[in-house]
Amino acid sequence: MHGDPLVTEIKGSVGGNMWKLRLPTGNAIKSSALRFESASDGYAAYLRLWMDVIEGRLTTIAADAWADYVDRVTERLGGTDNAVGELCEQLTRSWELPTDRLREILGNHLQRDFVRIELEHRTALGQIAQKLPLLNSEWMPGRIRLSLSEP
Repeated sequence: MHGDPLVTEIKGSVGGNMWKLRLPTGNAIKSSALRFESASDGYAAYLRLWMDVIEGRLTTIAADAWADYVDRVTERLGGTDNAVGELCEQLTRSWELPTDRLREILGNHLQRDFVRIELEHRTALGQIAQKLPLLNSEWMPGRIRLSLSEP
């Protein structure tokens, strides 16, 4: 109950210290475990895009807008296969590692082959974390510069 002291969950556990309810201290993180990827341009842009999401400035990820946007980018890049190749190549440059390793950094928020899944509209509406790396790429909205009002 709120205000009660934190107590041991399982009494009589091995050593008597397992499963204690306590707040994390942060001491378990070793400097060697810190992610080098945080220094990449792709990761920094990904974090900035989350701020845009939180502040409601990133309307491109809304369901209808995202579908329309992805279709137009795919068309401009010459179809799904070409678009997947171009986007993966650009993501590899900006994140400084292959796209199949982005899942190691961002976790299960990314599906395997997430670039193709997004371009083929085989994703859930709430998969925002998997859309944001694509928005980092120079094709979305960088070099192509599609606006949602464009014909």
